[in-house]
Amino acid sequence: MVALSAQMARVERALEKQARLADKRRKKDEARRQQEARAAARAARRQEERRAQAAARAARQADRVDCCDGTKSPSCRYSQGSLRGCCSHHGGVC
Repeated sequence: MVALSAQMARVERALEKQARLADKRRKKDEARRQQEARAAARAARRQEERRAQAAARAARQADRVDCCDGTKSPSCRYSQGSLRGCCSHHGGVC
């Protein structure tokens, strides 16, 4: 009877150890999934920021005035209102 009790105690300890290891693995897996989700969210934010920057750059480029010599004005914009005096060094605004 004593041998059986000792063997049952060993089995119970082994089961408890396996349960602790399984719990540790679950926690590790959950931490990894959370880390991957945060990394994916950061990547999505960076991609959205790049898209917004590209759209702003395109809007600024579209707002630039065309000079008569075929170049874009470095300082004059359609949104500034009057184009008087713009591109005088490039032959005026066309």
